[in-house]
This record gives sequence, C-alpha cells and structure tokens, in this order.
Amino acid sequence: MDGRADVYGDQFIDAFAASYYLTGNWKQPIEQWGIQTIILPPDAPLVTALRSGPGWQMIYADSQAVILSHRH
Repeated sequence: MDGRADVYGDQFIDAFAASYYLTGNWKQPIEQWGIQTIILPPDAPLVTALRSGPGWQMIYADSQAVILSHRH
C-alpha cells in the first residue's frame, strides 16, 4: 500500500491500520485480500506477530525493512 489514502478510502485505510497495529480482527484483511508478501519496517507490530506465529517466513531483513512471505 502506498500513501494515497484519498484513492483507497477510509474503510481500506482502517482495515490496513487494524492489521498493522494488531487491533480487532487484524488477520481478516490479510486473508481477505490474499496477501502473500509483506514488506514493512522491522519495528512494525504486524512483523512481530507474523514472525511469532506459523504460516509466515522472513525472507529478508535489514535495518529499514523486513520481507515476510506466506508459507504454502
């Protein structure tokens, strides 16, 4: 997702924020949208959650970004 909130609308931004910050049913948007790869800053709450649970594998990490891939 890029920074064009006006293009995506409030509902989409709210669902993204719920996943990013682990609020509410945070897994639902990831599953609904069929997300297979996630690129986020290493300190993102979602990164910590996905790395701690099954189903996601870290394929790259540095001080700026972490890339996680959904395991099939």
